[in-house]
Amino acid sequence: MWDIVFADVPNVFRTKFQTAPLDLETDSFYEVRRGLVEGLLDKIEHGMAEELLIMSWESHVGTVCRGVKWDKHSLSELRAAVTCIGGPCLASICRNLAQDYRSWSSGMPDLLLWRFHDNYRGEAKLVEVKGPRDRLSEQQRAWLLFLMDCGFNVEVCKVSHSPI
Repeated sequence: MWDIVFADVPNVFRTKFQTAPLDLETDSFYEVRRGLVEGLLDKIEHGMAEELLIMSWESHVGTVCRGVKWDKHSLSELRAAVTCIGGPCLASICRNLAQDYRSWSSGMPDLLLWRFHDNYRGEAKLVEVKGPRDRLSEQQRAWLLFLMDCGFNVEVCKVSHSPI
């Protein structure tokens, strides 16, 4: 969603040093860009996510942007993840973030697991990992319910200490 985050919207970029628009964590972010967001989400939902990812990566790799860590994953890893997640789930996640970044920018599960099957298809699962005394926060519960509603495979993995 690079082009949407950095869209030419009046008064949201005041210096060239900003890593995100001033309205990113407000209700107006989505409202002002609704047409752009929904147009892009339609493309993602209908199978263009990998192509959009490649174009964005090649055009902007290395550019500082809030929430983006270019060196954390390779383009091939991201392509695989996007393919295994699938367009409908990915579009739903992006819509949530566009509509309310402040609320949804934390609490997502800890692990994204994916694997390929035949014909460049795959499956993905999001896993929240909890220790013996750890509990799900309300935000984590909200993410898990949202992800299940959009068809994502999710799981909570409870880790316990075992005697040696």
